[in-house]
Amino acid sequence: LEAYGNAKTGRNDNSSRFGKYSQLHFQGSPFAVCGLQIDHYLLERSRVVAVPSGERNYHIVHYLGREEAEKLFRDGKGTKQFKYIREANSAVKMDGSEFEDHRDFVALRKKMSDAGFDEDAQAAIYDAIRGILYLGNVLFTNPDQVSPTNWKAGGPQKIATLVGDCKADFAQACRFLGVPQDKLQEALTQMLVKTAAEEIWTSVGPEDAHAQRDAVAKAVYSRVFDQIVSALNDRLGAFESHGD
Repeated sequence: LEAYGNAKTGRNDNSSRFGKYSQLHFQGSPFAVCGLQIDHYLLERSRVVAVPSGERNYHIVHYLGREEAEKLFRDGKGTKQFKYIREANSAVKMDGSEFEDHRDFVALRKKMSDAGFDEDAQAAIYDAIRGILYLGNVLFTNPDQVSPTNWKAGGPQKIATLVGDCKADFAQACRFLGVPQDKLQEALTQMLVKTAAEEIWTSVGPEDAHAQRDAVAKAVYSRVFDQIVSALNDRLGAFESHGD
């Protein structure tokens, strides 16, 4: 869980950014540990999209960001930077040494395999986080400078428009997240207002579209974290009494 819930802060290279309550289950005489149940709360979701100067995003985000950038470079696609971790990538440990993300990611994959996460389960987790990284590179503009308060009943009025240079990153985000491009673009650039008499669609401006982009990124990461904890509980929390 440290890889997904811990990060480098101004005072700690491996600071826990979530609350955790663990219950150990015992049975037999003398008592022997037979299970573990984890409850978590207050994951710092804002860290997914922005961190203070000198700090880092969650460890796993840097692992995958570096791996993805190196893969693209090897494939001849140039140097890739991800907005959500661009500045944080330069952060170093408290003793001044660099983080060894590649080594730590190799170790994490082995630990997850040992914990019962097969290759498909791990790939789904990593793809979701890669999708978050690409989503962070998506930018919107308002070429016509139309007021985002201009409402139109009966359907959406397009205002926030995807910046052309970001279309490839947007396509990659959708591919990794497993969602259609048109559906995600609608979710980021439109808002539904319900009244007692009708439903009104309104388009949002670039600032709100960027806020909705970040909200999606934080929600996806939080769901991934929830699923990891749930899977661990399934493997470690279930136990049966077999007597003394």
